[in-house]
Amino acid sequence: MRLDHAFWPDVEKYLEGDDRLLLPTGSVEQHGPAVATGIDYIIATAVAGAAAERMGIYVAPPLCYGMSLHHASFAGTASLKPSSYLRLLVDLLGFLVAHGFKRVVVVNGHGGNAPTLNAAAAEVAYEHEGAHILIQNWYDLEAVEKLIEKAFGAKEGSHATPAETSLLMYLRPELVGDVSKVALTEPCLIAWHPGAKDLREHYPQGAVGSDAKLASAEIGEKLFELAVAGIVEVVGKL
Repeated sequence: MRLDHAFWPDVEKYLEGDDRLLLPTGSVEQHGPAVATGIDYIIATAVAGAAAERMGIYVAPPLCYGMSLHHASFAGTASLKPSSYLRLLVDLLGFLVAHGFKRVVVVNGHGGNAPTLNAAAAEVAYEHEGAHILIQNWYDLEAVEKLIEKAFGAKEGSHATPAETSLLMYLRPELVGDVSKVALTEPCLIAWHPGAKDLREHYPQGAVGSDAKLASAEIGEKLFELAVAGIVEVVGKL
């Protein structure tokens, strides 16, 4: 059930018996030369939407923009600063909790968001007694991790990975280009938090340690089903 498609009396009635909500988060950032910039929020939105449908709970519209400053040298990247992202999250989550959504699972699709998401969850939990905010990266779910390791091993890399590319091939194949153009690179060579130019200097194409040529829609479908089932399980334990 989509919160943005609901009538307010229906939401009020829902909150009389349930207080769970899913919130997808991601980014708009470069993912190499053959994958759409919106892949992170597209995957998170699809996973959260399917999980919410199975459970009969609400899913909020996605927060498409995230913390992607380290990709700033690549055209098409649109980022918030961590300080701006934190205030946005605290305001939004606090508002939702105050309305009655006491249990919120943030289904996150972008690793760069994680530190700020965790900080926001801590602040909202402190300010709103009884609030339970859980940050869940879809790619960190146990069953998902096992399939990624089995399918790709060390060639999964850390950005523009074959796992996320596979998911997009399954969900939105028109948003994946010719992955044969993506050069296989070394794992991350940057030990510090990269600045605006560091990532492009080390990885001119934008992919980091990943072999996108291993991606397939078949694996993407399996990953999607595991991710949706994993989110359902996580929410069931709240």
